[in-house]
Amino acid sequence: MKKSIFCIAAVTAITIGVGNVWAKDFDQRISLDDKSRINGLGEKTLELLERVPGPGPAVVAKKIAARFANRKSAVSTFGDSKMEVDHNNVKIMGDGWIVKTWGTGSKFMYFNEEYTARRGYKNISLDARFSNETLEKMGRTFIKENLKGLVTLGKGETLVPLKTEFEVEGSIDESEKMAEEKIVSSIVVFGRKIDGINVVGPGSTIAIFFANDGVPFAFDVDWPVYKRAQVKQNTVPVSEIYERLSTYGAMNKGVQKVNLHKFDCGYFDAGERDYDLDSYIQAGCVAQTIGIKNDIEGNEMISPVVNFVPAGVDVVWDDNWLETQLVGLHGDQCMETDLSDCIPDVSQAEQGAMKSKTTDNLSGHVSVTD
Repeated sequence: MKKSIFCIAAVTAITIGVGNVWAKDFDQRISLDDKSRINGLGEKTLELLERVPGPGPAVVAKKIAARFANRKSAVSTFGDSKMEVDHNNVKIMGDGWIVKTWGTGSKFMYFNEEYTARRGYKNISLDARFSNETLEKMGRTFIKENLKGLVTLGKGETLVPLKTEFEVEGSIDESEKMAEEKIVSSIVVFGRKIDGINVVGPGSTIAIFFANDGVPFAFDVDWPVYKRAQVKQNTVPVSEIYERLSTYGAMNKGVQKVNLHKFDCGYFDAGERDYDLDSYIQAGCVAQTIGIKNDIEGNEMISPVVNFVPAGVDVVWDDNWLETQLVGLHGDQCMETDLSDCIPDVSQAEQGAMKSKTTDNLSGHVSVTD
């Protein structure tokens, strides 16, 4: 039963060893940030959506394993394997590879852990990395040729590139000098638009991993089938979204200032493992704030926090989305908090969006191990 509706880059330096993955946004994502800061959703009403449950994690895991069983490529499930079933996921593991599925099967991944670690594999310089355009083309080709039936687009839906990510390895030589950083692998991440509205949040994403020779060796997908709920939701203006962020958003303690680093609005999907089956996919914004503080030695440190802000006039209660509950229980309030200082006016919004054109060294990497 449905719940009631109430009246939410350039690559930078990294640590020694194989570091986190840094990202460079596509123009489409930069444009979404620009528009969201100034106009919020940019639509007065949205038709709510529902995630259609998948066929089950075991069904999808076996389908993936069977599809790639006779492949001799880096994405292959050739050879002996074993299957493990947990309470909410299924694993099929072979010699150096793993397939894993979650929930109802709408989230799934394949990873060849040995391909970039094999003898003779060459890392490349930062300047030699694949361009966004090349990775987009390679990613679209892989999805079309290899994920048919696992990734589908419904009526009014389009696949959109969001960002590229680069796994970088650094080291220190015997003289304690930093050696040249090298690219280990590259990732292209896609999202989805529905009737021109972006889906934002952890759900509805596809990440394809490429080695430096251009060979795909992994994919990580959260891609549900959506159906129209035949329920309309009015949206609030961006000023009220900012008020909700200020009032109900999680904050960093002890920071000297807070900046709004990213701000994307659209249909919010929390992903297969975190969405409420008894709620809807509704209007929301993803707000990434960066707190600036100093450590005990006076060095400046950054501390990111991501908030998911409901953006409907009537917010649908979601058991897994705290901010929908807070708005539903307490209504809209204008509360001054540490986050209030990061709320932009138009000029700040444009300046903040421009910053995302040049660097994004805080974007988390698409995990294939948890």
